[in-house]
Amino acid sequence: MIAVLLMEEKRYNEAEQYLYKILKKDRYNYLALSNLGEIAKEKNEFKKAKVYYEAALEVNSEDSFSQKELEKIKYKVPKPHIYNLELIREKAFTYNYTTNIFSEYIDNDGIFIDKEIKIYFEVKIIGDIHINSGKIMTCDMSFMDEDYIFTKTFPKGDFPVELAIAKFKEDKDERTAFVQIKFSENKPVKWEHGQFKKKYTTYGIDSGKACLMDVSYKEKYLSILENIKLHGKLIDDADKNYKDTRSWMMLNKKDLNVALFSTGYGDGAYQSYIGYDKDNKICRLVTDFQIITNEDES
Repeated sequence: MIAVLLMEEKRYNEAEQYLYKILKKDRYNYLALSNLGEIAKEKNEFKKAKVYYEAALEVNSEDSFSQKELEKIKYKVPKPHIYNLELIREKAFTYNYTTNIFSEYIDNDGIFIDKEIKIYFEVKIIGDIHINSGKIMTCDMSFMDEDYIFTKTFPKGDFPVELAIAKFKEDKDERTAFVQIKFSENKPVKWEHGQFKKKYTTYGIDSGKACLMDVSYKEKYLSILENIKLHGKLIDDADKNYKDTRSWMMLNKKDLNVALFSTGYGDGAYQSYIGYDKDNKICRLVTDFQIITNEDES
């Protein structure tokens, strides 16, 4: 391989350009990704090497060379930036909150990008959720699963459902970063993980959208999901206010009340948090859709 010969002669810049050409034609060429990792390692660019080795392993999990090299450099890679996720979860629902994240990735041409990105948060109140029983469930909007009823009992009444929309100015992308039910104006002073039956602490999304409802509405909602025509209409209605790349809808009828919303970058397993005020009363229920993560929590 030409790139290997160039690397053996320590002509790293030429080898990189050759490998970029390969990735431009085939971005999933794990050998090219692994060789770019090796070049970065030889140049003591360990953060860059890590990203390339990890990309190679995403394509081919049995790439033993990248696995070994990744292990060798793990103590040489600079420590990742640590975000105060609890603070961000709270601040995202305040007016005009902005924060910066640090992103390392490989672009469509195979080139390593390392930059700081500014995120603007906009709060959208999509309507009131009716909590009749005090028991709340959340799950994929198209696949109801009764395992995902929170074990905690919540205040009863009508409460606003708020979305914190993350806006990326650079590419004009918009994502649902967080959703919360705001039970009172009191500020949370402590948080705990939301827990479901069977001691689950996350719920899975496969359709790119989630729902929130009081359990008293689950049978009616299930009847919609089981009807192909009604289910299709529900999906279409949920996308009426679509904007690249988020959407939401409050399904509010006489006998049905369900909040529907897109989830971050789509499919995944997401954690919810319950906030308590100074009197130890529940004042928030927030789900984090992992727009911002710490490396050991992603």
